[in-house]
Amino acid sequence: MDYQQRQPTTNLVKCRTDAAWNKGRKKACLAWIFNGLPNTLQRSGSTTHDFVNSPLIAEELAIRSGLCMAATMELSKLKICSDSSTLIAAINNKYQMKEIVGIVRDIQEISSGFDFIVFSHISRKDNGETYSLAKHALELSLCNI
Repeated sequence: MDYQQRQPTTNLVKCRTDAAWNKGRKKACLAWIFNGLPNTLQRSGSTTHDFVNSPLIAEELAIRSGLCMAATMELSKLKICSDSSTLIAAINNKYQMKEIVGIVRDIQEISSGFDFIVFSHISRKDNGETYSLAKHALELSLCNI
């Protein structure tokens, strides 16, 4: 399945995802920000994950968490944005790495439940707000250990 659809659509909700990772503790905080939701300007959230072995896996988990949140909100048209070009290429079936194939399959499976979905790369600068959310949540979680 090709996840890079090119047709513009109405009522498209944009979800920016990012992750912050602590190598020493193998802990990641995943964050997502939704824009374009009906009756609200923005919705955001974050969660922590233990035993995360790399920043790339943390980025994958962030996308998967954003997708799960979108499914919970019963969204049907979604644009997922990440600053990880490697991950976006893998999801769009343009690049594969052994390390991430399992979570990419999870993402693709969850994606099949949406009427329309596209995965896009955005710059680190354009994803700064999401990264700040993830980093702040990670710092708080490390203080609580």
